[in-house]
Amino acid sequence: DNGGTDNGGTDNGGTDNGGTDNGAIVYDEKEDNFQVQSTGNKLDVLWVIDNSGSMGDEQKALGENFEAFIKEFVNKDIDFQMAVTTTDTSRSNAGKEYKDSMTRLTSGKLKANKSNFMNDFAEMVKVGVNGSGYEKGIKASERFSDRFANQWMRDDAYFAIVYVSDEEDQSEKTVVNHLKQIQKWKNNNGLIKAYSIVDMVPTSHRRGIVRGYERYNEISQSTGGDVASIKGNFYDTLLKMGENIAKLTLQYPLSSTPAAGETIHVSINGEFDNPSWTYDSSSNSIVFDENNTPAAGSAIRVIYSVEVDN
Repeated sequence: DNGGTDNGGTDNGGTDNGGTDNGAIVYDEKEDNFQVQSTGNKLDVLWVIDNSGSMGDEQKALGENFEAFIKEFVNKDIDFQMAVTTTDTSRSNAGKEYKDSMTRLTSGKLKANKSNFMNDFAEMVKVGVNGSGYEKGIKASERFSDRFANQWMRDDAYFAIVYVSDEEDQSEKTVVNHLKQIQKWKNNNGLIKAYSIVDMVPTSHRRGIVRGYERYNEISQSTGGDVASIKGNFYDTLLKMGENIAKLTLQYPLSSTPAAGETIHVSINGEFDNPSWTYDSSSNSIVFDENNTPAAGSAIRVIYSVEVDN
């Protein structure tokens, strides 16, 4: 095991201590397994773009500065696919694929012709400004997942959702309940990450306009994602967000949170003596050094203890 993990503590063997009634903590052992891909972990990226009346300039800026976002995807030769939907969930629009984004925004298309790919993205994110003024981006991502989980989302890929909106989310359910519905499509909830480019002002209601970002912030923070201001420099915002999403290719998310003070054991092809990893509590992931990653095809096994409710 790696003595440099930030959860520290001594190893109790990861076993259940018997469930005594004297208030002692009860542990259970968890095991997560991963297979190393030749280009790192796969990424499925959903763009949820506000198509209400005030978003024309932001859509244009997103397309014009997209090369900043995709920079690390190119450098790392990431296996990715992208899709676009809108915040308009009225009638049959909820979670609908915008044009044919799922087939045109892929790493294969990027390699075949980068110029065409960049132009396609710039056009795909211009989703128009005639959508509903009741922006429901989180609901849209849930409905997209329900529609396309079986035909587009890959079981072994991260599902990164990027919300782009200048108004607060107005979806009907709580953020927690929307997220639970999205998570049901993944065996490991850690594979779902939310990122938001939003208007970072306190939530307020005035003349039918709902400003704010608290709900987008909640889903981003609860999944270990990021939040950035839609009022900032789009190039810088997209560059940083693209870099952070690209880093997911070196992270292996745990399906549960390790118990505090308990040792995490990581083996690569059955060997536990490997110093190249650390545990990142913010993303609840095993992270490998970029210059010392396991070889393609390697089997990663993570064993750790979790607290069990008495």
